[in-house]
Amino acid sequence: MKILMPVEDEKFADLQTDFFLRHEWSEPVSVCVFNVIHEIHPVAVDSLKAARHYADALVKRVVHKIESQCPYAGIQIEIAEGHASEAILRKAAEWDAGLIVLGSHGRTGVAHAALGSVAYEVLAASPCAIIILGLARNKHLEDEMVHKPSFSKLRSVSQ
Repeated sequence: MKILMPVEDEKFADLQTDFFLRHEWSEPVSVCVFNVIHEIHPVAVDSLKAARHYADALVKRVVHKIESQCPYAGIQIEIAEGHASEAILRKAAEWDAGLIVLGSHGRTGVAHAALGSVAYEVLAASPCAIIILGLARNKHLEDEMVHKPSFSKLRSVSQ
């Protein structure tokens, strides 16, 4: 079975990798660890270099973990640029993937409307089976709270 594993960040990459390693596959597996660098304005060369560096390190980290615990799996790496859901769907079709193992932030409301949902877009148009993994809701909320600005500070700035 060909498994496409689009990884975006360490938190979800660990979740996806752990799922893959815990599952007992009934047939030989090939895994494509795939990262999509979101479209960045060409003027932002330093940002693009940083994004490529992060993507390269992330996919290599995932591959190392899989190879160390599942040496029989065939593994390949690919880093693409563009819109995430389009690139994932294109890769799944071109590679003839049997399964996509995807992480989801589980955003709702305004965050979902503003940022969209790669997982939903892939689910809606996937050419193969898909498993969407998410963090436990309370853990996800704790992580978001750490990164949210204080609204009291925002009010004091505007006064």
